[in-house]
Formats: sequence, structure tokens, C-alpha cells
Amino acid sequence: MDAKSCPTAIENTSGDYHLLADIGRKLRQSYAPDSSWQLPFEIKQQLAVLDQIAWHSNRWYSLFDFEKFNFLYCSSNLPQLVGDTIGHSSPTGWDPRYLSIVQDHRSIVDFLSVRKRLIAGLPDGIRPLPVSSVCGGSILNLKNKHMRMHYKCTPLVSDASGNVVLSFDYMEDITTLMTAANGYWMRFNLNGQPAHWHSDRRKTVRKDILSPREKLLIGLCQKGHAIGEIAEMVSVSRQTAKNQLNTVRNRLFARDNTSLVQLSLLAGLLDTTS
Repeated sequence: MDAKSCPTAIENTSGDYHLLADIGRKLRQSYAPDSSWQLPFEIKQQLAVLDQIAWHSNRWYSLFDFEKFNFLYCSSNLPQLVGDTIGHSSPTGWDPRYLSIVQDHRSIVDFLSVRKRLIAGLPDGIRPLPVSSVCGGSILNLKNKHMRMHYKCTPLVSDASGNVVLSFDYMEDITTLMTAANGYWMRFNLNGQPAHWHSDRRKTVRKDILSPREKLLIGLCQKGHAIGEIAEMVSVSRQTAKNQLNTVRNRLFARDNTSLVQLSLLAGLLDTTS
């Protein structure tokens, strides 16, 4: 299968941005879709640094090769996430038992289906792979701890049909950010063109999950403004501003306004450059 590099940037969600972006760039340049390809030594060194970051960020990072259908790398804090107190001997850090922690596979099935439809709907010759976030999928780890997860997938290399060949992903526990409502949502970014899917509507919508107005309100929350201040700044009543934020919180299953800001940042919904 002929693989080609995709100019997909790994989005900034924390201080690991520059490291991730550099690793992604080098992987796109060096990857060869055959059984003899191995991670270059320089990238292995950078992944060792990323491994240290993983332990301090409550994130599990992974690099998946769909040609070999195996993990080329996953961070060593994975057993902690899945509640594995015994440990493992796999050189990649992956143990087949870990698949059992996903009790509800609907979010995975929905994600793969929606991403496939989005890619198939792109014009021939234009195959930007969508950077995507899935927020709210459930797992029950090996210690019977129920968690709601944020999964972020950054495809690095695609084949001629637009299928993912090499993917850089991470997953983190966002249980404390979410309400008890049973649902999840996804956001896709195809080279600046957003789309989203929500478990309540079960439809792919080719626009962002938040409107520009809603992003403005959340951005003002991020800057520490109180509801009264926000209302005055956007020229609405205090109750209107409160109702609008409540509507967005319900849509994203955010526990409170602080959680709403954090979820928006994780999914790349807010401009972090200003």
C-alpha cells in the first residue's frame, strides 16, 4: 500500500505541543509502510521525554501502526490508567487484557463510522485527515473504577484512499469535568474545517459544536470574568448570559463553567493564541 504524508498538525492542549509537533513531523517524513520499518532512534529519545510528561499530565499517549495493527509506542503510565496493579511484560506497554476495560463500545463504533463518512465525503485528491476529539466515552477499569474519557486522535499518515495508516493518540480521564448524564460528543477538524457529532442527535453536522457567540462567552469565563461582567461585555441581561452558558454546559455535559472551559480547551474549541 502506498502511503503519503498528511500535513496535519498536532493541536496544542498543554505544554507538550512543540514536542508532539516535532515528533509528528519526523514520523510523517520517515514512515515507510513495510514490515521492516522501525522507529528512528531520535524519535525514541523524544518519546522517552513524552513518557515523563505523561506521568505528570494524567494522559496516556500512544502511536498506532494500522499496517502492523500494533502499538509502536504507548506511555508507561498505561497500567495506572487501566488499574493494572500487576504490571505487564509487553515491550509496547500494551496488554490485550486492557481491551476489557471498554464496557460500552458504542462511542468507539460511532467514532470510526463518523470519521469514515467524513473522509469519504471529501473531494477526490483532497484527503486531509481529521484531528478529532471524543469526549464522554465510558470505561470501567480493572479496579472497577468507572471513568469518562477524552480521546484525541491525530492521524499522521494516510494511504491513497484517505485511510489512517499511522496515528498519534492520547486518552485521559475527564470524569471530574462531566455531569452524570449518559452521553458523549465528538469534534473533528479537517484542516480548519470543523464538524461535530452528538449522541443526543446522532447526526454529523458540518459546523463546530459551539457557535462563535458561545465560544466568546466561554472565552470570557476562561479570563475570569463573572456572569454579570460577561453579560455587560456582550450587551445582554445577566439571566440571558447565564441561560446561554447553561445551554452550552448541557450540550458538552460540563459539570460547571470551569469544567466547560477545560473541556473546550481539550477539544480545541478555544483560541489559545490570544
